[in-house]
Amino acid sequence: MALIECKECGKSISDKAGACPNCGAPIQQSTMPPVAETKPVSQPTPAPKKKRSILWYILGAIVLVGVLGAIFGPSESERKAKEAEKIAAIEAAKTPEQRAAEAKAKEEKEKEMARQKEEHAKAEEAKANAKALENQRAARVFAVTKVIRESARNPKSVEFTKVLSDDTGDLLCIQFRAQNGFGGMNLEHYAVTKTKTYNGAENPDAYNKACVGKKLNDVKYAAQ
Repeated sequence: MALIECKECGKSISDKAGACPNCGAPIQQSTMPPVAETKPVSQPTPAPKKKRSILWYILGAIVLVGVLGAIFGPSESERKAKEAEKIAAIEAAKTPEQRAAEAKAKEEKEKEMARQKEEHAKAEEAKANAKALENQRAARVFAVTKVIRESARNPKSVEFTKVLSDDTGDLLCIQFRAQNGFGGMNLEHYAVTKTKTYNGAENPDAYNKACVGKKLNDVKYAAQ
């Protein structure tokens, strides 16, 4: 027996009753059998995927493909031959205008490279010449100042205050202090050329002509 709801009063009554015991409304009998209650069927829990195993399979497949490619793939000579064929095909497809333009561009590039190479060589040569001149000046300054120091009454008292030179070292303008015979200090000026030496105190005109107003290099660092 099953309980149903009365359509008139809404009370629960037996489906076998002919009328509702509460309100007396007639009950229409249903000829359809009651629907049996169904329970949901539980699905089996899927097993966890083995991600690590799949990863190893993928890596193994990659390695295998690489090995097979190295074994059965084209050799180095074959690859070079195919590349040469491809280049030849590209060259054959070019128009005369394209070939002329490429030849001109190549020529200009080679000229520019040659120009840069020449400029670099000239710069290096100029640097080497400048270094050689610097060494030449330094050597001459050292030699001349050494003679001046050794010629002084008291060599230890000599103090070079200014030493100037032209680019080649042929002209030296030297100013120094040195002790005199009375124990005092004299300020001396010398102009030294390749052939003559002028004492500024004895021949000021020659000294001034040689040294004053000239663009000279400071070479005091090379004095003895």
